[in-house]
Amino acid sequence: MFFVSKIHSNTKRHIVIWTLLYLYFFLTNSAIGTYSGKIIYLMVSFLNIFVSYYLLAFYILCKSHQSSLYKTIILLLLHYLLFLGIDYWNVYKLSGLTGIKTMRAVNDPLNFLKNSGYFYLMLLFAGFATFLRRRRLEDLIQKLEREKHLVSANLGLLKDQFNSHLTLNFFSYCYSVVITQEPKEAHYVESFNEMLRYTLYTEAKNLVSISEEVSFISNLIEVQKCITKEVCVNFSVAGDTRKFKIIPMVLSLFVENSFKHGVINDTKNPITIVIKISENTLQFLIENSFAGAHVNQNKSGYGIENLRALLESFYKEKYKLRVTKTESKYRVTLNIGQQVGMNTG
Repeated sequence: MFFVSKIHSNTKRHIVIWTLLYLYFFLTNSAIGTYSGKIIYLMVSFLNIFVSYYLLAFYILCKSHQSSLYKTIILLLLHYLLFLGIDYWNVYKLSGLTGIKTMRAVNDPLNFLKNSGYFYLMLLFAGFATFLRRRRLEDLIQKLEREKHLVSANLGLLKDQFNSHLTLNFFSYCYSVVITQEPKEAHYVESFNEMLRYTLYTEAKNLVSISEEVSFISNLIEVQKCITKEVCVNFSVAGDTRKFKIIPMVLSLFVENSFKHGVINDTKNPITIVIKISENTLQFLIENSFAGAHVNQNKSGYGIENLRALLESFYKEKYKLRVTKTESKYRVTLNIGQQVGMNTG
């Protein structure tokens, strides 16, 4: 959209410049005539410039790289004759009918041809400059699109390599083996399998319910308990989590950062996670203590600034993120209003 608006902005600038230029020629070369006649003369001149400029910049020159040099010259010649014909009709015919006589009409026809030729050359240069700038912008857009498709293709290939039935079936096999030998430990494998499935099958462009995000966080806590001997977490959920939609993985990323950088085995200062849905608004709170070596909680992994940029791109002014850090506590609060008009499939 930026490039398109930029092209339109340049087009408007050219139109204004040419209008002012022709107005200058009109005011300096006009002789006598009625006010209404001058307005008609100016309007016809402006339309001639406007149509000729757009034909040059957005049709003839655009077709030139697809056509032969001979065809391009023929098109330019026809275009010049059209411009000249309308200009001649305006100066010699219409001006007489509207009761206005310009200096261009008083001069000899050769002088008229010379003035019109000079003016057409300026019009040609302006159209060619706009055409070149438009081509550069289009080339840049195509380059960005190719890079975007390349990144998407690489990510898709990587995801397809990992997102296979073999991977998920392998974890199902692990679960079946573990549950027969260590039933108490089997749910860790099941939790990780559910996390993997959620991550692979959820796309960023689709919204998910808070209940799905809650399930992912619950599985994340269970898997963390398998890795760490002791995990101290107070996790509470209130409100209807099935109807409220959110972009996936946002809340869980805050939880992962908290596990990674915070102290997770302090029974006196457990990690606090609160999710509350009320009046069509999501209220999220996470608080953890940290040791001196983990002060820079937002400087590694998927940091706060990256999450803020993600929220900004989706929710604009519909969210409020606040990060508070004291000597021993790290606290994040996030409020999000229900976003509408997005893909929820």
